[in-house]
Amino acid sequence: MTDFVLKAKHWQVFLVLFAVPYFLQLMIIPSDIEPENLQKYVIMMIPFALYYLISNLTWYWAVGIGLLKKTTEEKAPKSILFKISIIGVIMIYVSVFAVMIRLFDIITQILNETVEPEKILPIAGILLILMLMLLIGFIYMFVFTARSIYTAETQEKAKFKNYIAEFILVWFLPVGVWFLQPRINKIVREDNE
Repeated sequence: MTDFVLKAKHWQVFLVLFAVPYFLQLMIIPSDIEPENLQKYVIMMIPFALYYLISNLTWYWAVGIGLLKKTTEEKAPKSILFKISIIGVIMIYVSVFAVMIRLFDIITQILNETVEPEKILPIAGILLILMLMLLIGFIYMFVFTARSIYTAETQEKAKFKNYIAEFILVWFLPVGVWFLQPRINKIVREDNE
């Protein structure tokens, strides 16, 4: 799987990661959602969110870990935190959906005036903490992936100032994939020669 992702063209990666899920979502999910149907909407979003998460994490894994094999061991970044962050992001992502379903249930009850608005605060606090943890996990994955690209390309030990452009492109992957994937293809091609 790693080799397949590393050898894929930029347009193929873009289609799989972004275009297909976006257009499927447009076709299936209604645009006019009533407040009382928020919980149903979140449940409908779960397959799309999981597809998006799994496909993106596959790309991060393939690039982050796959390109480590193209560098010398002493220059390659250590991958244990990267692996932990991927597992953590998956667990937190699933937890966020569970909390959001409960949150929208409480919002529906508030709209129906069957429960006091203060009931939302604990759930919103939990959601905020989970989202911050998710953000930290994603940022670390972006940093590691960017560092792996830079290290595999230059064969030098990297400092953040060296790979900040790669970091920004990884963060904004729908645009960044058009610039990063050709470079990844070149690294793989040169390593195979």
